[in-house]
Amino acid sequence: MYSLELWLSAAGIVFQWQNMAMILGAGLIGLIIGFLPGIGPLTALPLFLPLTYGMKPGPALILLAVLYMSTTYGGSLSAILLNTPGTAASAATCLDGYPMAKQGKGGVAIGISMMSSFIGGFIGLAGLIFLCPIIADFALKFQPAEYFMLAVLGLVLIASSSKGSILKGFISGGFGFLVSSVGMDIMTGYSRFTFHSTY
Repeated sequence: MYSLELWLSAAGIVFQWQNMAMILGAGLIGLIIGFLPGIGPLTALPLFLPLTYGMKPGPALILLAVLYMSTTYGGSLSAILLNTPGTAASAATCLDGYPMAKQGKGGVAIGISMMSSFIGGFIGLAGLIFLCPIIADFALKFQPAEYFMLAVLGLVLIASSSKGSILKGFISGGFGFLVSSVGMDIMTGYSRFTFHSTY
């Protein structure tokens, strides 16, 4: 798996005082952004991405990860207190959190939301740490045949989930696949189906 030296090296980066201050600041900013309805992590991350261009990779990843997690949690605060979810992930929190807040148990609801966010994030992070090498090893074994079968699987899923005729789903999925293949290839840089046009 991972060696102990890598864990200690990562802990040394995370627990520097600059990074700890950035964790605190990004957490507070993420809570405020998550509390505002309609502005979730998908809006917050592109807004803060330009700040990471001049940073080292470690602090930049810490900033974006903390901002994402705190923004997602901050959406549950407005769901509990205002019955308006700040993020899509906290839509279900309105069902139980807001009635608890109306009964005067808003602090209990916020505490439950905080603990469930912490436990879920911890389990997800632990799963990511231990499954990343396995998934990366599996993904590196993909060859063109596997990519083709993955594209066919996508077409089948589009066709089976479309309403009405399955044939219409196949045709629309195939048309989308055809349109997406026009332009520059991401892997090789060659132009595909552009007829020697620059644009």
